[in-house]
Amino acid sequence: MNDGSEEVRLTLRMPATIRDHLVDEAAKVGRSLNAEIVARLENSENVSGFLEDFRLAKERILHQQELAKGHEQMIEMLKTALDRERATNEQLLEMLKNKGV
Repeated sequence: MNDGSEEVRLTLRMPATIRDHLVDEAAKVGRSLNAEIVARLENSENVSGFLEDFRLAKERILHQQELAKGHEQMIEMLKTALDRERATNEQLLEMLKNKGV
């Protein structure tokens, strides 16, 4: 915690059940109650950053999916146009054959 910033004393009120839980969890990893609270607060900042990164990644993925959907629709339209052009060309060739050209 000592990263050169000034430490401040803080009075905190919380339910005894939460305090007891934090004391137990702190003991499991060899920390004081204070160190456990500070670690959890620091971790909550990391989680917030992670959640924001996740949100941005999700937005990018959704955007890419929309682009891909648009590309698929464009491909289908082009295929349809190509099929129509082929059919027209075949009709023209048939007409020319029938006229003896």
